[in-house]
Amino acid sequence: MKRFLFILSIVFLTFTTISCGDSENTEDNADSGASDSEFTGDIDSGDTVDTAPDKGNTTDDEDSADSGDDSDAFDGLPKARVRVVLTWKQGLDSASDLGDTKGSMIDLDLRLIKKSSLEADPGSYGTIGYMCSEAEIDNSCKRDNCKKHDDCSEADDGFADTNKKTVSWNATHILDNRWGGGNYKNPEAINLLDEDCYKNAGSCDLSQNDDDYLIVVTYFECLDQEQGGACDKGGASYLVDAEIKIYVDDELVPRDGTRASDKATDSVQTTSLKFQITPHQWKFIAEINWDGTASPRDGKSYPGDAVVTDTLASTFPLCTWESYHCFTSLVPVWGTPTESDAVKAYKNFVESPAPGDEDNIGICE
Repeated sequence: MKRFLFILSIVFLTFTTISCGDSENTEDNADSGASDSEFTGDIDSGDTVDTAPDKGNTTDDEDSADSGDDSDAFDGLPKARVRVVLTWKQGLDSASDLGDTKGSMIDLDLRLIKKSSLEADPGSYGTIGYMCSEAEIDNSCKRDNCKKHDDCSEADDGFADTNKKTVSWNATHILDNRWGGGNYKNPEAINLLDEDCYKNAGSCDLSQNDDDYLIVVTYFECLDQEQGGACDKGGASYLVDAEIKIYVDDELVPRDGTRASDKATDSVQTTSLKFQITPHQWKFIAEINWDGTASPRDGKSYPGDAVVTDTLASTFPLCTWESYHCFTSLVPVWGTPTESDAVKAYKNFVESPAPGDEDNIGICE
């Protein structure tokens, strides 16, 4: 049964590219003749963007240089008050390499989980945010995780309104990468408070976002196209080098200086932002606290600011469990009355059997 669900999830994710904003229509820039760093899709339809580099760049020095600047990948995309970017080294250079007989497809996934639920029935499902929750598009979904919408990820169809957009907490999964890191050149990204919120205009209500947000990365899948064992333990595609970059009002975290309102500063360890991950591992990166009433930093004219730390994220264990459990479960990551309860609840979820199964969902280090 577990294998069937896993295969079903792979098939679903292969043929349906989805964002927190809207349903996606995959568009391969290589086929359209666009340059590697040029955005040619419609952001409102959540198109997948191929920002692959030319093949090569394999030395350590080049890796370091390549991971330094990904700004060209976002040309033409909406700006955001907060942007979270995931890149990694290993895997295919381009989506056009899928189906080839060389290399490995490596798919890492990025998630942003809100602490206080806005899109849920509090009487039935509570007001604390859960990982793996997704919006209910219609009334056909009866799973518990369809009844909440706290987790912005590639597996999320968006809030169930006429536009299928995340209207309540203004998060959008703007880029999805399912083929490989391309030496840190193929980003996956989530925007928080984008477009109108960036300009502090329109109907965006910044006060709704005064909350905490957890950033989580998982190594979803590895597919060895050469069938030579690259995805097996010890293989070339098993251990993946990854990096998270967080931008607040276009400034890379951790930022210099302090927040004018309360002198809070970013505090994130380098080991939280640059890390290695193996298949089916789930790594908690950092937490973002957004305060819409904070005075703007120097040179900014719009209210609101964020503080980014890894105080809570660093207390979560590194656990390994297969993502198909995410399609049927609400996974606790925020706790009451204390956050340490969330860590315990998460570890207990992973190290307990799934309903109807004798084996534990996974293991934690």
